[in-house]
Amino acid sequence: MQPLGYSIEQTSLSAQPLDLPDTSSKITVVASDVVKNLLDRVKISILDFTGKSSIALSSVGLAASLGMLLASMDDKDKKAMILGIPVEALTDELETEIHKELGQLSLKHAYVKHLGQKQAISCTNFIATKDATRDEQFEKRLSECYQTEKLECPVSCIADVTETYINDGKINNLFSGYSEAQRHEITAAIVNAMSFDFKGIWETSASSDKITTGNFICTTEIDLKKVKMMSTTDNFPIADNGQFIAIAKELKSVNGENLRLVAIKPRVESTSTITFLDSETIDHLIERLNDNKMTLNVKLPKINMETCENQLFKRIHQACEINTLAAVDLSKLGKQADQNLNMIQKITVTVDEQDTCNPLTNAEKTTVKDDPETPDFEFLCPGYIGIVDSEGNRLLDLVIKDDRFLETVENPDSDDLMFDSFDDSDSDDDLTPKRNYTFDARWYAVQKSANNIKNIEDAIETRINEFLSNPLRYGDMTILIQHRFNQDEELEIINARVKCLPEIDIDVVSLDDAKKLKKRILELIGEEYEDLLRLEDFIEYFRVEVQSNAWDALLEKLTASKS
Repeated sequence: MQPLGYSIEQTSLSAQPLDLPDTSSKITVVASDVVKNLLDRVKISILDFTGKSSIALSSVGLAASLGMLLASMDDKDKKAMILGIPVEALTDELETEIHKELGQLSLKHAYVKHLGQKQAISCTNFIATKDATRDEQFEKRLSECYQTEKLECPVSCIADVTETYINDGKINNLFSGYSEAQRHEITAAIVNAMSFDFKGIWETSASSDKITTGNFICTTEIDLKKVKMMSTTDNFPIADNGQFIAIAKELKSVNGENLRLVAIKPRVESTSTITFLDSETIDHLIERLNDNKMTLNVKLPKINMETCENQLFKRIHQACEINTLAAVDLSKLGKQADQNLNMIQKITVTVDEQDTCNPLTNAEKTTVKDDPETPDFEFLCPGYIGIVDSEGNRLLDLVIKDDRFLETVENPDSDDLMFDSFDDSDSDDDLTPKRNYTFDARWYAVQKSANNIKNIEDAIETRINEFLSNPLRYGDMTILIQHRFNQDEELEIINARVKCLPEIDIDVVSLDDAKKLKKRILELIGEEYEDLLRLEDFIEYFRVEVQSNAWDALLEKLTASKS
């Protein structure tokens, strides 16, 4: 059989609210654990945080696809292997509850076609097959658990029928790469079709002047892409585990979805920290987003993507450690023994504060003037963006490592591609350097004023671990410097950054602060290093440069507990 299609594409569908199954019984709890374990295993296989390329995944579509795949099988041993449980534990009652659990998100986010209505999420499930054999129990399970419709196509081309059925012919690339002959060889298709279309998305909309750009550093470290950004200043839910920062923004709801956009990025701008992110950390940060809020200047990239994952079945094999599943095992779809088994994931996503119903003209676009005293959250390096429902379910996961999912600026000036972020509100003739307060500097001030010492200590611990594990030894050390040398809050430290060279640059607002800081550093490492501490005047701020052996001595003192 070729292929099992797990496809996501834009449709126009309206909400169909349904009651979820009772979760109070013991068998339901067991089914919930089995399903969570299954989805976690497969998601880990798909969401490769250590790779070099961007990845997209819809948990809603994945659950439905796995459920319809299992429902199409008779072999109990192989179903148990996929589920990761002993075959004797897979009773009929448990299997029924597993399908209810796998179908919950599909039912909760199930939509029917409703022309003329704007829809953020669109979803439909169906199976198409040339086999006309009727199995009422099979079809009932598909309908009740996944709202799946079974299409019988004994004569017609399955590829043509599926692409036409999903959205009246709007999905044209579900079987891209297949020749006309290969399309006619397809004997069955299992399809979950979804789209995520967020235009004019903020619940509290950004004004029309919040149009800007940013320089996104790709995982390769040598590629810097100028991308289109959405910008707004607001009071955001925020969570922080010391290594990553997460924020959430409420999205407009047409049909009562109560959705959030969640963005997670490294505390220190980095191309490699994303490799330390995992699904457990994402879930933990999402859960903590309900605890705190902070006013932030936020810049997020516009997203306009269409991607096709044609190795989904291989990843299921890897996750479930099963190598013997073949087309013949999907016995409820008819005789498929001579066909290869494949699954295709197709996703389209649009995330753009500019509503297509009310587009902006070039004349309406102006530069962004953020509040200079408000901390910035700028998504300019590899990180995570997701769509989450009111219960914390991740409906869409985007691991962004390059510009493949982003809207890039065509033919940017080479002078614009600088690794330092600049304030777009600066006029061309204003060449005065600005005080560049890092997120960590502003974060520290907020935490210190709230006396959140434990948060500060946790962040310091993470900073030291990150720094010592980084062979290039560079990064933002503002929190550590603040905490060690500014307990009395007499100094106004703007930032403290370690370069690839053996040197740390600490920026302060005044010459008096620079002199006091130099004195405090020498009291810690010794007066013999005085010649290796330089003071620089940058008009708007002053810098203390701790160089060479002086930096080695300071680093040893700062990280003494980790040596």
